[in-house]
Amino acid sequence: MNNFKHHLWILCLGVAVANPALSNNDSVILADFESGSIRIVNPKATTPTTRFLFNQYEGDPTQGPDIGSETVTNEDSLSGNYSLKITIDSGDITSGSIYTQFYPKVSSLVWENMSTQIETGTWTKDKYNRMRFWMKLPPGMAFAPPGQTNLHFGTYVRASNGDKSSAESGGNHFYHYFNVESTGVWHQFIIDTHPTHARGNSGGTEEGNREYPTGEAGYNYFDALTRFYVDARNGLPNYPAYYYLDKFEFYEETNLENIDQIYSLNAVYEPNKNKLTVGWNRDKNENSVKHEVKYSFTDIHSTGWDAATSAPNGIITPPGWQGYNRMRWSTSSIDLTGKVSIYIGIKPENSSLFRQIKIPVTGVTGTTPKPPSMLNIQ
Repeated sequence: MNNFKHHLWILCLGVAVANPALSNNDSVILADFESGSIRIVNPKATTPTTRFLFNQYEGDPTQGPDIGSETVTNEDSLSGNYSLKITIDSGDITSGSIYTQFYPKVSSLVWENMSTQIETGTWTKDKYNRMRFWMKLPPGMAFAPPGQTNLHFGTYVRASNGDKSSAESGGNHFYHYFNVESTGVWHQFIIDTHPTHARGNSGGTEEGNREYPTGEAGYNYFDALTRFYVDARNGLPNYPAYYYLDKFEFYEETNLENIDQIYSLNAVYEPNKNKLTVGWNRDKNENSVKHEVKYSFTDIHSTGWDAATSAPNGIITPPGWQGYNRMRWSTSSIDLTGKVSIYIGIKPENSSLFRQIKIPVTGVTGTTPKPPSMLNIQ
């Protein structure tokens, strides 16, 4: 892989207007790629995997190799001028997908915490309890069977006094599972403190909310976070394939939400179909508990669950058993004319608490900055 790919500086671009529906006011940005390059985390490293803060890991031991490269591009972005582009060069039906990692290893013996790499804003310990990022998938990525998953978000957490030569000393390695398909628009993912799986455990084990995964009061899941990665689990029909990722942010959800029964949310709106799709995980032990979906054009936490409107086909029955705990709702029947965003609420039938996800319905196709009038490659 040529290093010049990582230092693409574009001058005299058209300015993309930020969409206010895409972020929270009280958040910190880990990466939005608006600098035009991937940050170097270890200047002494000689390979992209160890040199760059974000990189495509090609050595996936379970479903690899995932041969590809990483760069920052102005071809597409969520709301600015740039995004992270992952190119997968070759593969077959069982390999050749994104395995992009955030790799804060600043030297051969030192892993830093994720929070040391915040790009915009100031990290406050034990405050941020949600992570959000956005991805545009290549054509041909299909849903896994009902209840199953095709995209893993892996995390490593370490105790505050853990050995810095390890990304997980005194902590653990967790997974947050998703099931998504190609849509041609930007897809929203929300990572909370309830993982789907812990390394070494049975897939049917309900892991529960791990707000303080190292057992340290005041040192939460994202304080403890070091490395993470995004890993698609199946191959694609055509290569090369291109994934785009943008705006990795952390924010504080101050409302009391039902993380125990509803976790790992994702959502997408397809304007050409007027189609909303929302996915989430349920408690693995609640194999017969139905979930109700409602919607509103105002914050449901402010107006209340009863004031929200029942969604079309909004009673969701678990489609799989135990570890096959992925849930999905979609509709093309809600009139979104003139709307900027919509709030989708999800509540198990045996609880008074719910989760909510805000979905922008404008600006989701991405931005297309003007061609550069000056190009300098370093």
